[in-house]
Amino acid sequence: MTPTFNKLPSNVRAGSIDVLQNALATAIDLALLVKQGHWNIKGPSFIAIHQLLDGLNAEMHDAADTMAERLVALGGVAAGSTASVAEARPGTSTDIISGQEPLLGTLIEGYAAFGADLVAWIDETAQSGDPSTSDVLTEVSRMVDKSLWFLEAHTSQATTSPQGASS
Repeated sequence: MTPTFNKLPSNVRAGSIDVLQNALATAIDLALLVKQGHWNIKGPSFIAIHQLLDGLNAEMHDAADTMAERLVALGGVAAGSTASVAEARPGTSTDIISGQEPLLGTLIEGYAAFGADLVAWIDETAQSGDPSTSDVLTEVSRMVDKSLWFLEAHTSQATTSPQGASS
């Protein structure tokens, strides 16, 4: 960590930096996947989904920027290169997803997983004594939940949750 006058103890800052780096890698990964979909989407709802994905990409980039700035403010170094994201997210597929339903399904799964991770990270950073990082992650969580809702509204997946309960 770089020296800083930030009031948080170094162990709290280190934990928050790790959380934020994981969240940053996930956000960049999702932003790239959304942009890839934006470029390659085809089908009867092309323009609506094309425009939706452009907006989602911009929001995810804003979220990544906010998290990276918090990470650096805590004394960390924001690793946002494609190589660092690939290292942090080794299970990410490099396949180009074609077709409206497969693309949206993949994005829904990605946003849902990120949302679940964010909830855990919000709790973790709050309990460790870093309410400001928890607040940053809460802001991102609200955006992810709203984006997930928008994505689900464009698919047949909107009618049934993964647990099988009606939405």
